Amino acid sequence: YTVGGMCKGSGMIMPNMATMIAVITTDAHVEPAALHALLLSTVKQTFNKVTVDSDTSTNDTCIMLASGAAAADAEPIVEGSDAFDELAFAVHEVCESLARNIAADGEGASKLVTVNVTGAVNDEEADIAARAVANSPLVKTCIAGHDCNWGRVAMALGKCGVKFNQEDVSIDMMGMPVCRDGLTVPFDEDEALRRFEAPEIVISADLGAGDAATTVWTCDLTHEYISINGDYRS
Repeated sequence: YTVGGMCKGSGMIMPNMATMIAVITTDAHVEPAALHALLLSTVKQTFNKVTVDSDTSTNDTCIMLASGAAAADAEPIVEGSDAFDELAFAVHEVCESLARNIAADGEGASKLVTVNVTGAVNDEEADIAARAVANSPLVKTCIAGHDCNWGRVAMALGKCGVKFNQEDVSIDMMGMPVCRDGLTVPFDEDEALRRFEAPEIVISADLGAGDAATTVWTCDLTHEYISINGDYRS
């Protein structure tokens, strides 16, 4: 069978899809309740982990259609089966690719930004911490300016209210260790500037407080974002 998808999204993305419209399709033969469960689980891990500017609107929609044409005479796929797991993997790959592209194509964006948070007390706090970094104007503008300023990442983590000790925190930017045990780590500024040329900037923070982890996708904040929205009515 085949899984495909398309989506629309540029600004006002978050919380929970916000101004995003997506359609996922497959020709697999799937029991309706299983299809709904599969889509809901996938959206929570993909489309609901995207933020462009933390603003929202009324158009958040994700629809999945299954025609069954690939195996019309076969028994429908149900939860708990190997076929369900295989289909779930394929749907996740499609939705994650689309979600990442929404972030990369955010209004005025020049970089896709991936924020990984590990070591949180629970899933909820991992999500809060990751979104705090992803939504911080100071983090987003330092990326736009190619400034490897890990203090802005630490600031975003510190203000968000999740539980961790400063001396347990480690931060990497673009694969470079910049903070260990809450303290600065010397790094090569020229190498950092070279890594900023990549289309995707990865920020990783380990809070050292637990086992929960998550990933949120966003983009940088550029002058073009202001131009797009400042000239909105002209």
